[in-house]
Amino acid sequence: MIVTHFKTLQILLCVIVLPAKPAKLIDGEIFSRTLKHIANEGLGVSSMQVHYDKQKYYSQLPNGTHLILELVDSLYDTFSGRIKALKRLRDVTEAEISKFSTIAQAPKCCKTGGHVYNSRFRTNVSLHEGCNILSIDSSTNVRYPPSSIYDQMKENFRYNPHLKWQYVGLETGLLSAYPSTYQSDCHSLDPRYRPWYVETATSEPKHVVIVLDTSGSMETGNRYVGKTLMDIAKDAANSVLATLNPNDRVGVVAFSNTAHTLNYGCYTDSLALATERNKKALKGFINSLVGHGESNYVPAILKAFMLLQKINASARTDQVILFLTDGKPTDNHVLDHIRNQNSQMANRVTIMTYGIGSQLDESAKIILTDIANQVRSDTTRGAMKGKFTWIPNPVNLRHIMTSYYQHFSRKTDHVIFTVPYVDAWGLGLVTSMCLPLYINIMKLFGVTCIDITLSDLISNVTYFHQNDHSYAFIADNTGRVLLHPLLPTPFQYEDHPIFVDIITLERSSGAASVLSAMKKREMGQKTFQTTFITERGHPFREGIDTKPMIATYHYHPIPDTPFSLCIVIPNGEPRLLMNAPAPAMSNSPSFLYHRLDLIRAGRTDKNFCNSFGQISSEDLSTVKFAPGAFIDPYNYLDSNETLYNVTALTDFLTTSSADNPGLKNRIKHDVWLTQKADEIWKQRVSLKLYTLWRYIATPSGVVRLYPGSIMPQTFDASTRPWYKRSIAYPGKLVVSAAYLDAITGGYVVTLSSTLSKGGSGNQQKNNVAAVMGMDFTVGYFYNLIVSGFEECTEQRKTCFLVDASGNIIVHPSFFELNAVHSSVENVHISEKEPEISSDLINKKVMNQYGCINFETIKIQHFWKVSIPETYPSGIIDTTGVYGLATQYKMVQVPNSNVFLVMKHQVRTEDQPTKCHCPLNVTNDPEEFMCSSGSGLRSRSGRCECPCYSPASYQDCSNKFPILSDSWPTCAPEHKTLSVSPKVTSEDIKSLPDCNNPKCYNKKTKQSCFGVVGCQWCSMDKAGSFLEKAHCNSPKYCPFGKTLYLKVHLGNNVTAAVAGSVVSGTLFLIILGITVVIGIRKRRQINKQLNSRLQIEYNSPQNISRQSDPEVFYDNRENIDRMGSSRNRGFSETAENYGIDDEDTEPPPSYSNVMGITSRDVNALY
Repeated sequence: MIVTHFKTLQILLCVIVLPAKPAKLIDGEIFSRTLKHIANEGLGVSSMQVHYDKQKYYSQLPNGTHLILELVDSLYDTFSGRIKALKRLRDVTEAEISKFSTIAQAPKCCKTGGHVYNSRFRTNVSLHEGCNILSIDSSTNVRYPPSSIYDQMKENFRYNPHLKWQYVGLETGLLSAYPSTYQSDCHSLDPRYRPWYVETATSEPKHVVIVLDTSGSMETGNRYVGKTLMDIAKDAANSVLATLNPNDRVGVVAFSNTAHTLNYGCYTDSLALATERNKKALKGFINSLVGHGESNYVPAILKAFMLLQKINASARTDQVILFLTDGKPTDNHVLDHIRNQNSQMANRVTIMTYGIGSQLDESAKIILTDIANQVRSDTTRGAMKGKFTWIPNPVNLRHIMTSYYQHFSRKTDHVIFTVPYVDAWGLGLVTSMCLPLYINIMKLFGVTCIDITLSDLISNVTYFHQNDHSYAFIADNTGRVLLHPLLPTPFQYEDHPIFVDIITLERSSGAASVLSAMKKREMGQKTFQTTFITERGHPFREGIDTKPMIATYHYHPIPDTPFSLCIVIPNGEPRLLMNAPAPAMSNSPSFLYHRLDLIRAGRTDKNFCNSFGQISSEDLSTVKFAPGAFIDPYNYLDSNETLYNVTALTDFLTTSSADNPGLKNRIKHDVWLTQKADEIWKQRVSLKLYTLWRYIATPSGVVRLYPGSIMPQTFDASTRPWYKRSIAYPGKLVVSAAYLDAITGGYVVTLSSTLSKGGSGNQQKNNVAAVMGMDFTVGYFYNLIVSGFEECTEQRKTCFLVDASGNIIVHPSFFELNAVHSSVENVHISEKEPEISSDLINKKVMNQYGCINFETIKIQHFWKVSIPETYPSGIIDTTGVYGLATQYKMVQVPNSNVFLVMKHQVRTEDQPTKCHCPLNVTNDPEEFMCSSGSGLRSRSGRCECPCYSPASYQDCSNKFPILSDSWPTCAPEHKTLSVSPKVTSEDIKSLPDCNNPKCYNKKTKQSCFGVVGCQWCSMDKAGSFLEKAHCNSPKYCPFGKTLYLKVHLGNNVTAAVAGSVVSGTLFLIILGITVVIGIRKRRQINKQLNSRLQIEYNSPQNISRQSDPEVFYDNRENIDRMGSSRNRGFSETAENYGIDDEDTEPPPSYSNVMGITSRDVNALY
């Protein structure tokens, strides 16, 4: 696509382009008009805006008081139904305890069969039965539940099909669960070692100190089943850790001659919250212990009490020392020390002692019994007795030691909501609602639970959206956050959840009183200034923006739960709503739901086609609804879509009489409004060969995709970077950095723009009606630059685009034969052009910002690019500055998020500048660590790519010592959890091709270049040039190199392509494209440029030297001195590539493709 002065004349199918001349110098205004013309003529932005301008809207301010009550009522209904189901299961189980028998009424989970996939459980299950798992540590007198227990579970599920796993865990080590699912290991789980079990048995928080004897005898004594006492003690201690939850605190003391703790940070002298991160650290410490020396009890007891005394525990907190040894002490007065230490803590510490090994002598048993009974303590102060247990066979230690909770168990009728955890079957974040089971009130029999995904519970809160900045969050009575827009949504967790105190996320001074009231389960509202955070695109590479606003916080407890809800609504930010009801689309065929695999069964194949292995439609766009478009989002996510669902949606949206199948009120309006895009896209086919998709998405959750295709069920356009980037730049033309398209295997860029409500002059974030976008091939987009500005093809000069975060959008190096994925996608200017990056930083054009990422516990550093007002022309120009090896000119492209840069390499002998850019290989934050330092001030002036630095974090208390918004919270990364419905070769084999570019028919580089699904293939896998280059799919020839070692092409190119799977390069094309044909002088310039680049990049003797900048530019100078021989050189190279020197086919020009007339061109300029 080229912005030039064209006059076009179409005669039949032939297009004659008259002489024209591109702009001499790069010009942001010209490029902006080019983008605008593409957006308007290729995507239809201006036409759609006119369409939206015709609608009538009215303004409405959200009513926070009404909304909070409505949401609380909805949440209470959700919770109460599950609580009733749990209590029914508890009551039946306790009533039937006498009927438990040695005969199992359900199979073992490792022996079950007949399972089918169930989307609600995201695994294969059988709803007809439950199953049992018996721990390897189970007792010999195991008794199984009667069938009435499973019948109650089935009845609960029939009554409330949103329930997840229901189960009963017993003190014997048996777990009975419904529905049944296959477990490969018959003894894979012991309920007594699970946090949900112990948390229910001991509903109050626990402070636990594990004290382990690491004397030499633990290592050298008798072995049991091949293990030393030390090995067995480590296993038991790790099992105790596993029983704890983040409400608990834990410490580990190892002792022999002396006592010591983990010598790292706060673990040395403080108890740590039992988060997964802390338990992992302590587990590593336990596993590292080695036996030596003697058993001195006193240092161990003193160290244990020191850990407990550091924490100001509430009166309800159970505090216990678990003391494990294999022998008597070698020191004295341990009982006196216990008396003195515990008296300082009101005698609230219980000591459980464990003596292991058959050789434990009687004197050791006596002293351990006295320690557990604290015989020298003042009983008038309420000293709590513990228990001594001798374990002659240490194999039983694990179960005995983890049963410490029985000493603190209490019967309660209050439902225990466990600390959320990630479900092993992929349900995301779940909480277990549990109740203890007792025999005769006194003896703990077991625990019964029902699992619920947090997604089920708080779906309305997750998708709460009254205007652009409003949001909701939920926290429990400890301040722990369950849901907040600055944390991943509940179904996105793949690893252990993030537990942060709400005050860490809500840091405004006015929020403190609100959060305190929420912990006390109070209700109310308060207005104050707070900071809103919005995403600029990709959360890591583009970061966030912050905006202070006055907002009202409405908060209210959720009855019968430990949770409170808060909604935050900015003051004076109304919604614009449509006046008229949406008409039915009965007179228009413009609604096609995206499940073409289901719809196709009732229609003929002529309605559909095969687009790169996908069922597609060129007749219509397909419509998809995000989960938030439904009244019950997680019911939609939990259900498999069927033809019945599709028919119900279609009937509702195309008629006025059909029942609503569960969509929110606004959806019908947005489906009707966006159908206009269908008409526009079908009429404008000029860019078909160079465009993958065109789409439009609304804030309500409606998305249209053209050509019509199937989309993932979890797809939500509002979470995608292109959508967020457009929202961050309302009313502007927004371009994404290059990324790999998974369907075609080629690289693309996205051009997008917002549409506004209430007129095109009302471009504000809260008035966005929709976002439109289209995906181009990266090669064709780059042709906009090199063909539009002459200086981009001059010697030693290259041009490229960067976005407002410093990310490279397109660069000539993307098309080199030696390019790889990491050198094209996610590339920052600091990596690709370090000299220019350093200068931009020094000039304060590119400035570094930061935010704190609670998921990685790191500070995330990103860049923002803007030309300061000190440059009134809006141009940074160092060309002609004496002494600079690299000169450049950078211009803002108006009304966009991009900058056009021309680089002039004056000389290459200088030592190249380097910026700190970690290898772009994985997504592991550890691979993206900054050079050093964490504060912005200490990092000032450093040239580096986006990176992480360590955050200040207090492990033991799980707190971030953040005093202000100096480090605002980063936006979470939105993960895609599912793929599109599977489409097999059988599904598409009878379909005609709908967008087959027929790459094999394109005989020249120029005709192949930039076409969707095509790439010029010139080298084999070993780096040798092919005997005959050709056009093929980039999937088979990434970066111009075939995936095979050697390719033989016969006369039948089509057969060779299909059989050999070979590939192509883009770089051999781009700078050699003949843009304008007509006048002799321009033709000679293009021909010289093609010749120069062919020799430079394609000659075998130079191919290995392409990465050397000095050699690269020396070659260019030699080429310029070749005179007339340059034409001869190109002719020889072109022959090798199967290209005619005189009759190379040019790519279609921008004006040609777009059908621009001379009047249009004049308007552009």
